[in-house]
Amino acid sequence: MGRITVITSGKGGVGKSSVAAYLGRALCRQGKSVVLVELDSGLRTLDILTDMSQNILFDIGDIIDDRCAVSQAVIPVKGEEKLFLLSAPAFYTQTANQGKMKLLTTKLAQIFDHVLIDCPAGVGESFESAVLCADDALVVATPDPVCVRDAAIVRKKLCDLEITKMRLIINKFICDLVKTKIYYDIDTIIDLSGIRLIGVIPYDPHIVECGATGVPLVSGSPAKLVFRNIAKRMSGANIPLVKLKKYC
Repeated sequence: MGRITVITSGKGGVGKSSVAAYLGRALCRQGKSVVLVELDSGLRTLDILTDMSQNILFDIGDIIDDRCAVSQAVIPVKGEEKLFLLSAPAFYTQTANQGKMKLLTTKLAQIFDHVLIDCPAGVGESFESAVLCADDALVVATPDPVCVRDAAIVRKKLCDLEITKMRLIINKFICDLVKTKIYYDIDTIIDLSGIRLIGVIPYDPHIVECGATGVPLVSGSPAKLVFRNIAKRMSGANIPLVKLKKYC
């Protein structure tokens, strides 16, 4: 049985979908089979981040409404042997059917090693529907005060929904903004959010460039090593955090 992980955040714009896409690629590099499940109805992005926008015929809404089989909507990502995508609808539609979502994710977990659910930002109905299907959670936060506060709110909501296995990913970390007190430092983020850390992703222009064209991160990308290490930690490996001077 595969592992179902919900990737969530308190607010939008933190890079949650990029984290889902590149973490999925990193897990595939370890030989794991991965399906990316996107729930942000009407605001989907994983199709662009994986260069699959022209290949989608069916989406998760079609499965929920019994318009297609799971095998018709789950499609292989180009250039990746073990990475698959289940896209959100291009236009808003209600997909937060808890019973059907549970059946769907359970079926996917019987096929794939990892089911990564890209959850809409915030703690609304779709959040709860996704979380109740999951075994664990990754909370993505940037180092600014608003986002860190929202991460703490997400942690409480996850605990209320009996998700106790959760880890924090700090994204878009810029040391200069920590030094000027605009951003929190890492220890403060961990303390205020109340979530154990699994990785710190430095601000990396390659994520923007590669994401716009849907290609894997290039070898010179500072974030690529971080995603690889996060993937290894998810598999139980004891990988120390990379000691970058950017981490302050």
